[in-house]
Amino acid sequence: MKPVSAATEQALSEAMARLFDGCPRVTDSRLTVVNLAVEAGVSRATANRALKVLAVFRKAGSESRVRRDAEGPP
Repeated sequence: MKPVSAATEQALSEAMARLFDGCPRVTDSRLTVVNLAVEAGVSRATANRALKVLAVFRKAGSESRVRRDAEGPP
């Protein structure tokens, strides 16, 4: 599998930060790989090759869901 460029990793990391901050530019802020890719301006296939970024995204996303579930309904 061809690794992603440093510029792509940076774009994905910045997109991830926007999604977790609740301030997306072009998506509905759901924490999905598709939204991460769209927010970063890359294809889903490219996002799926960014293994380090995806690991962070999935870990942080699962922690976010656990925290939200523990807090209960709004």
